[in-house]
Amino acid sequence: MIAWEELREVALVGTSYGGLVIAGAADRMPERIRTLVFLDAALPQEGKCMLDLVPAERRATVERLAREEGGGHLVPTSLVLDTGIADAAERAAYLARMSPHPLRALLEPVRLTGRWLDVPNKVYVLASLKPTHHFVEYYEWASRTPGWSARQIASNHFPMTTMPDETAGLLVETVG
Repeated sequence: MIAWEELREVALVGTSYGGLVIAGAADRMPERIRTLVFLDAALPQEGKCMLDLVPAERRATVERLAREEGGGHLVPTSLVLDTGIADAAERAAYLARMSPHPLRALLEPVRLTGRWLDVPNKVYVLASLKPTHHFVEYYEWASRTPGWSARQIASNHFPMTTMPDETAGLLVETVG
């Protein structure tokens, strides 16, 4: 889409696994990307897949649930991290609108040349309520790394769901 529409100055936002996706896209066309926002997202590591970046017990749970509930190839929505939606019926309705995630995508190593690091504006946003996996480490790394900025939002892993206005405001402010 970016190439077809000849887009420039693009801002890509990725949440969770989406951090690997936006880095991969930016690595292929950094000259078209102005901002990368890792919204409570994994930071890529060359040759590693998403499940290499989570604790071993989390990986084992993902793979087990895909075998037991996803026909061996889909990760069920029952694995979704804490949404922050307090009302049980509202949470159930939210999860019902989700689709299972293909296990293969979580096992595919990201291949990067390092060109994604040429994107001029790189931001890590930590959802600070019940932070998960290595997201606190990513936030701390971004806060001390030249070429990066680090922000927080007082939310669970899905700030766009529980705090849509605040998340949109943060994104607009971050993108400029």
